[in-house]
Amino acid sequence: MRRKEQIDRTGLNSGKMNKNIIYPCLWFDGNAKAAADFYCSVFNDAIITSENQMVIIFESSGQKFMCLNGVPEFKINPSISFYVICDTEKEIDMLFRKLLEGGSELMPLGKYEWSKKYVWLQDKFGVNWQLSYGGVRFSNFNYQIHTISEFLKTN
Repeated sequence: MRRKEQIDRTGLNSGKMNKNIIYPCLWFDGNAKAAADFYCSVFNDAIITSENQMVIIFESSGQKFMCLNGVPEFKINPSISFYVICDTEKEIDMLFRKLLEGGSELMPLGKYEWSKKYVWLQDKFGVNWQLSYGGVRFSNFNYQIHTISEFLKTN
């Protein structure tokens, strides 16, 4: 079995990138390490797999995330969000509480046509999350987009 230290698909240690590996690069204003540490405290399975002064890579649920120490000219915004499907109501409540600390709700925690419990929020680092419990009912996807659009128009 290979250990995390032996697998370097980020290219940070080897100087070369592997082909066709896609993962998000999140731009932070000099606080990428603090952000990565925060996400590793929020998601139980998250672990930092690689880091240097510019870039910290962490992984959660098999998904890699790159946190970059950028400059203040570029900001994360709500047009991109991470959709997390929670297995239990306890899990969505815990993630909601942790991610909301220092952040803000964009769409309140509640029952919606497409989810037993759903929330859209922005965390203290500006990263946007959609949390859903009870599965995603894709048959109601158009309704979900319409509801979110109407909510944004009125708020």
